[in-house]
Amino acid sequence: MKQFFRYLGILLWKAKYLIIIVLVLVAGFGGFYLYKQNRDSDIWKKAEDHYRRADYTKTATELKKVGMPSSAEKLKIYGQTMFAVKDYSASEKAYLKLYDLNKDVFAKIMVGNIANQQKKYDKAIKSYREVIKNNPNYIAAYSNLAIVYRSMGNNAEAIKVAEDGIKNNPGNTEMYMLLISLLAIDEKSKDTDQYKQAVEKLKKIDPNNQLLKQLEV
Repeated sequence: MKQFFRYLGILLWKAKYLIIIVLVLVAGFGGFYLYKQNRDSDIWKKAEDHYRRADYTKTATELKKVGMPSSAEKLKIYGQTMFAVKDYSASEKAYLKLYDLNKDVFAKIMVGNIANQQKKYDKAIKSYREVIKNNPNYIAAYSNLAIVYRSMGNNAEAIKVAEDGIKNNPGNTEMYMLLISLLAIDEKSKDTDQYKQAVEKLKKIDPNNQLLKQLEV
């Protein structure tokens, strides 16, 4: 019996020290977690200060210390900053994460813009067309898509995009300006009924439009 209690005492002694070790480790990890949280918070404060001043180089330097954020607000800052410093890979990851988080349409547009900057036109076209399909009143998607087709030398397709934009947004000034500008690239197009009708429509919607003055119509 004495041997049993002696053995039990040894087990309890070992268990006590094991518990102490575990508690020390837990406290250590907790302390490190709090330290990292405070450190990341300080870095983000510095980054946001640089961001408000539009100093994207310094903003990017700070953000690279903490990595990809999780909140929508910080993802926007991260994505725009990395786009500004031409770190397109990091920017795209941020905007894709933002889109997955809350289906932010601007994030999807930015994915297209990044692809366009990299001359990955097929990818840009896919992104813009997805926006148009789900958000037919999102004007920037039509404008950006038309610009991609112009960059590819396909003005005819760019014109079709502008026409679709007008069809889905018949009273929008920007869509008529886009169509007129695209048609005006070819001097012969200025004699077409399509061009003349677009100009007349723009006159009715916005008679003081600067584009009309530039075209001297």
